[in-house]
Amino acid sequence: LIPYLIIVPFGIIFSIAIFRIKTSEDLKITSFLVLTCNIWSIGYCLGIMSTGLLPKIIFSTIGYAGSVSISLFFLILSAKLAGFERLLRKEILIILALKPVADFLMNTVNNITGLAGGNFIINQNGALEIVHAKFYGIFFWIWLGFDGLLGIISVIFLFIVLAKGYRFFRKQVTA
Repeated sequence: LIPYLIIVPFGIIFSIAIFRIKTSEDLKITSFLVLTCNIWSIGYCLGIMSTGLLPKIIFSTIGYAGSVSISLFFLILSAKLAGFERLLRKEILIILALKPVADFLMNTVNNITGLAGGNFIINQNGALEIVHAKFYGIFFWIWLGFDGLLGIISVIFLFIVLAKGYRFFRKQVTA
């Protein structure tokens, strides 16, 4: 945990510095991707290190806010690198941006709705008996499918980038 807490602030400062200076769009998207990974990491670390229930809930929510955006920025970066800018129209980006917002809201109200899942724990006095059951709600499976689809599409885009690079270098060698 300590290496995370040492490295993550540098990553956040690096991401903000890249975003503030005039750089290319690819570098700005990469800085957003690094920033969301750092937010996820810092929320995870502080959640583990805290002892009270309320800080654990707050830090896990902060970590969740970072983790739900990673697949979106990864897709945008890989689509730009593969040359599919036409897929990144404003309308599509707005629709894709609804996913992290919906995930964050659903996680926040999950204790009320139970749509994302929950835990069931029974403690008995006397003879020590603890029953723990974890279930996943319908929103969890929708999120998992959509997030998996974004990840698969991103990896396909990266394979396209690698294939184009291989052809480029092969033409260089034969020329």
